[in-house]
Amino acid sequence: MFWLAGLSASALTLADRGSAKLPIVVAADATEEVRALAAELAGFLQRVSGAKFSVVTNRPARGIFLGTQKQFPLPA
Repeated sequence: MFWLAGLSASALTLADRGSAKLPIVVAADATEEVRALAAELAGFLQRVSGAKFSVVTNRPARGIFLGTQKQFPLPA
C-alpha cells in the first residue's frame, strides 16, 4: 500500500525541472521486499521525470509513503 501524505488532492508535483519534490518513505522496520519496491519506484520515477528520488526512513511531513497504516498512522 502507498499513499501521499501532506498534500492536497487538487495538485501534485512529484518532480520539477529534474528535481524531486517528495521523498519515498519506508518504515525503519520495512521488509526487504518493501525496500526493493521503494527502490524500484524511485528508479521508475527517475526514468519518467529525470529527477533522482531518495528513499528515506525518517518521517517527513510530505512524502510518498510505502507501508501499512500501522507503520504510518494517519493524523487525527
